[in-house]
Amino acid sequence: MSVKLTARDYKRVLLDVVSNGYHHIQAINNEIQSMKIQDPKSATQEEQDKLRALTLTMTLVNDLIHPAHKISKSILKGKDELVDYCIRMQKIAFENKLIDECFCSSCKELSVQ
Repeated sequence: MSVKLTARDYKRVLLDVVSNGYHHIQAINNEIQSMKIQDPKSATQEEQDKLRALTLTMTLVNDLIHPAHKISKSILKGKDELVDYCIRMQKIAFENKLIDECFCSSCKELSVQ
């Protein structure tokens, strides 16, 4: 039995996935901020390990949703600051070679801006 999906179905799923991704990024960022680490080099090894794990997890979540960065501002009203933060984070992740650069339509359009 095949179910026919509508554009509305796809939009709803995209909105749910993107919303959840940004929610997780905010939660991870809140956890990082709660650690109150001013200089990672002076933190304990345990704090450095936790900070690295949280940062890499946030990078992963952001990389998964990054093809939707461009359209996120239109589908997530009032989240422009968060989306801009995630766009900057993605560029830094590319520059630091944490992830491979990509050539999705969002990356192509955002790199022109």
